[in-house]
Amino acid sequence: MKILPLLAMLAIVTTIHSAVAFSDARPSPVPTDLESFVTQPGVVLDLAEDVGSLHSTDASVVVAAVIASDTGRPGERMQGLRFVMENNTGSDRAWLDETQLAALLDELSGIETGIPELESGNSPYRVQGTGACWMPARPMRILCPSYRIGPDWAGLTLAVYGGRGFEYPGRRPAELAALIRLAAARLDEP
Repeated sequence: MKILPLLAMLAIVTTIHSAVAFSDARPSPVPTDLESFVTQPGVVLDLAEDVGSLHSTDASVVVAAVIASDTGRPGERMQGLRFVMENNTGSDRAWLDETQLAALLDELSGIETGIPELESGNSPYRVQGTGACWMPARPMRILCPSYRIGPDWAGLTLAVYGGRGFEYPGRRPAELAALIRLAAARLDEP
């Protein structure tokens, strides 16, 4: 007689899973302008300097200052930061220009400011992320940070929009913001 409730539960889970799969049929994210630029033939990296990294037992992210120019079109150049995230199951990267970096710094600041409220919550799982990564008008491969609190750990999670998440237990958004500022300052050096 316990089979009937189990079948009902299976039907609910199957229905929910199908709905999630169906609603997740959104367009693939497009590369950022910097990512599109650096992957063109004839574009070289004039600067690709690793400025710093964050590590956890689960993952790492390396932040690099990048300046690229097109050898076929003198004067065509772009600059920004490259974020390379890795863990035991894979890797991903995001390329952000200076305008996107300013938006990311604002988002990281907002997440950092919201951590005390998250810590005071009653739910065992709490998360605060960014508005730019929640149903954007133009899905783009930007960096999507969030801060998660759960029974086992609290910390930063990073993902490229549309990609997998990389977890950094014990790390704060302010730590990533400091690396971004350091790398962005490198772009301004002669």
